[in-house]
Amino acid sequence: MAPNRSRRRSFLQAAGCLGIASLAGCIDRTLRRLENIPEPLEGPHLLTIEEATEGSDHDLPVELSYEVDDRRIAADNPARLSVHLRNTSDRTLLFRANTPPWPFGVVTLFPEDNDEDDIDMESVTLWTDAYEESDGVTTTRHREVRSASDKHVHEEVPSGASVTENYRLYLDSAHLAVGIYRTSVSARVDGWVAEGSHRIEFDKITIEPEGSGESL
Repeated sequence: MAPNRSRRRSFLQAAGCLGIASLAGCIDRTLRRLENIPEPLEGPHLLTIEEATEGSDHDLPVELSYEVDDRRIAADNPARLSVHLRNTSDRTLLFRANTPPWPFGVVTLFPEDNDEDDIDMESVTLWTDAYEESDGVTTTRHREVRSASDKHVHEEVPSGASVTENYRLYLDSAHLAVGIYRTSVSARVDGWVAEGSHRIEFDKITIEPEGSGESL
């Protein structure tokens, strides 16, 4: 019996997945390989928004703003970005998201084209728990939106009222890499009172290791 137990113990040690915590790590790495997702970044990183412009299709009675609540990305400490929508008119307005969830749909960071460095970067989901709570969005365990319904979602916002969506960016977010990204957030108004789109264009979102550059 003893030799058999010894051989079994040696086999388990060779497998490299002893214990619940180690097993969870092995499963996570295996799933990342199967889904073609790189290993997460190591060490703290910083998110910096260097260029953001506000625009509108029409003169809409809408305010759209953002705040970077925490730009540091570390283990168990995601960067945090909040986007605020406010109805500045004297009546209720009907807002539309082109995809769920309301109010802004799925927000994705797209890598900036950079042929000089020849970096093969993937898009990254700016995460909110509303994705998991929505029936129209399919997510992965690595905080990635795999698919979203193209069905429009409408909600009313009373006069003077505000809506805030909080987004997070984790160190182990799927495909997150050092580099420059861009994205946009839009608030669309439907109805006879007002109609059009108000948006913020984020043209330069930088992800870099902490301490590698000057703080902005």
